[in-house]
Amino acid sequence: MNPNNDVIYEATSKLEQLIHIPIEINSREEDYEAILTIKGQQFIVESKSKIRTSNRGLILSQLEQLKRQSDRPIIVIADFIEKRY
Repeated sequence: MNPNNDVIYEATSKLEQLIHIPIEINSREEDYEAILTIKGQQFIVESKSKIRTSNRGLILSQLEQLKRQSDRPIIVIADFIEKRY
């Protein structure tokens, strides 16, 4: 089980409440942390515990790699995203 599953499920639940559209979660996907399906559109989920200025380059590189592997859009979920000043 992915250690970030709780974060994914919590964020998805909050998004459903905001947009009032049901979201299907497939967290058993082998190639990705999860796949969200919203109104028939599939999204790849990449979750991080923290996104900071210090790790932003690494995360962007990982997202570029995901982008090359699939034509599906990517949703990034994080417990904490550092505010830029």
